Amino acid sequence: MLFTYANLGGLDGIGRWLKVAKTFWPAIAALTSRLDSRDVFDELQFFNMVTAAEAFERIRQGKQDLNFKRALRTLAALAGPSFQSVVGDVDGWATRVVRTRNDHVVHRGLCGDPDGESLYWLTGSVYVLVVLCLLRTCEVPEENLPNRESCPWMATVARKLRGGHRR
Repeated sequence: MLFTYANLGGLDGIGRWLKVAKTFWPAIAALTSRLDSRDVFDELQFFNMVTAAEAFERIRQGKQDLNFKRALRTLAALAGPSFQSVVGDVDGWATRVVRTRNDHVVHRGLCGDPDGESLYWLTGSVYVLVVLCLLRTCEVPEENLPNRESCPWMATVARKLRGGHRR
C-alpha cells in the first residue's frame, strides 16, 4: 500500500481526494487499469500508464496540445524528490518513456519489440509518477508521501529500472 488513511490526512484528506478524483477521473481510470489487469501484456499496461500521465497533465493544464516529454518533466517536478529518487535522471527517463511510446505507437512495426522486463519497470515508474502527482494534488504533506525508504515497491522500481533485474 502506497499510503494510508492517516497519511492522506484523515477525513479532510478523503474530502480532498473526492474532489481530485472527480476532476482527474480519466487519469485515475487508466491508472487503476494496472490493478485490474495484471495478466495483460506489459505493453498494454505501459500504454495505460502513459495515458494516465498524459490525461492527468492535460486536465491539470486545461489544454489538449501538449509536448509529452515536457509534460513528463513537469509532472516529475510536481511529484518531487520522492519520484526523482526513483528514476534518477528525469530528463533521461522522460526521453526513454517518450521514445518507447513513439516506437510502439507512431513507428509500430519498424522498431524491435521492447524488452518485457525493462518495459515492466518503466511502466511501474510512470505509475509511481501519477500516484505521487495525485497525492500532491490532494495536498498530502511531504512527510506522508511514499518514498523509496517507506515503500519497498518504489525501492524495487528504482533498483530494477536502473539495473534491469528480473521481476
